[in-house]
Amino acid sequence: MRATSSIVFLLALLALPAGATTFTMISDSALADQAALIVQATVLASEPAPIAGPPSTDYFFQVERVVKGYVAGSTIVVRVLGGIGTDGIGLRIWGAPSFRQGERSLLFLEPRGDGTYAILHLMLGAFHELQRGDSRLALRNLSETVEALSVTAGETLEEDLLDGPRDFEAFVEWLSARDRGEALRADYLLRLGDGDMPVSGDPRCTGLNFRWSAFDRAKSVQWSLDIPRKRGPAGRGFFDEARSAWSRASESRIQLTATRAAGPGAGFGSADGVNALLLGDPGDQVAGEFLCSAGGILSLAGVWFDNGRSQECHFVEPGVKGTFRDQLFLEILEADIVTNDGSACFFVSNPSGEAEVLTHELGHTLGLSHSGVVDSIMRGPVHDDGRGAALDPSDRAVLGQLYDISE
Repeated sequence: MRATSSIVFLLALLALPAGATTFTMISDSALADQAALIVQATVLASEPAPIAGPPSTDYFFQVERVVKGYVAGSTIVVRVLGGIGTDGIGLRIWGAPSFRQGERSLLFLEPRGDGTYAILHLMLGAFHELQRGDSRLALRNLSETVEALSVTAGETLEEDLLDGPRDFEAFVEWLSARDRGEALRADYLLRLGDGDMPVSGDPRCTGLNFRWSAFDRAKSVQWSLDIPRKRGPAGRGFFDEARSAWSRASESRIQLTATRAAGPGAGFGSADGVNALLLGDPGDQVAGEFLCSAGGILSLAGVWFDNGRSQECHFVEPGVKGTFRDQLFLEILEADIVTNDGSACFFVSNPSGEAEVLTHELGHTLGLSHSGVVDSIMRGPVHDDGRGAALDPSDRAVLGQLYDISE
């Protein structure tokens, strides 16, 4: 009976949405200071970005209030990495914010060269308005992300470094005052236990399952690396530790190789058939620089898949998909991992943390979701306790269910 219950529990874990964006919490002060534009705005519409580059989603916002910066006109286009391209090839970036039509948000933005805007530090710069009784809350959706302990957070924890519900209007007024050079107390923060915390954003793009079919054919998945010279053998070594850990856990059924250097445009730039690990964001694909003194996005991971011609995120024909253990999966065509520029300051001082983060991210590119097991490498919060690339028996068990590996 216990064995049957364990299998049911593991299969339930596979159904959870994966999360492959790692961050350390950034203070509201640093986020506000880094943003070129802060607006309160409402979503008018959304559509796939009409670009030849990576699949992205364009959100058209009606600007209701400019909190910081300047906008020429009353509407802006906010471009978010991830979505379905016109050729049917999709890119799934876990943690990328999504919005519903008619939803009001508070956005921290930086301008892009094409006239659109990017959200600073991905989901960290997107606050969704949620109504609770007579109160309006500002809340981030961090459900698909992983938090690593900031080295500065453990020493001097600012009030506005905490995440949780904020009083929407009071938060806007605090930001406006800061932009005017006035120092106000951050009294917009509400207690973490106050009320329910519903998940915001667009529910269409959650709950997808991804899996490589290459391993079923005894083929390896090759990775290309772009590692700054100053990182040298260390960066390559941590990735080797990560891929070796997953190979050992799969009884060598999962073969991950690192054979050549990633070329220009690798990563999220296009579906080029290259699985790339890019350290230091050489293609400037992450909006906002990581600072050890402030925090922000440490790394992003994403998978490419064929979803046919649909502009939605659910399963449709003629997408490349299959059933494994009575679950529907989209086949992973390509995977990419990008660490943010500036993140070397976090990793160099924490080598075991880098090995753990890369192992965690690599696990997501294999299709594994977050785990509720305390010692799992796929647990949401990074352990940061010196374990490095070490896997837990629960990781091997879930991997075995996903790729039919005998126990």
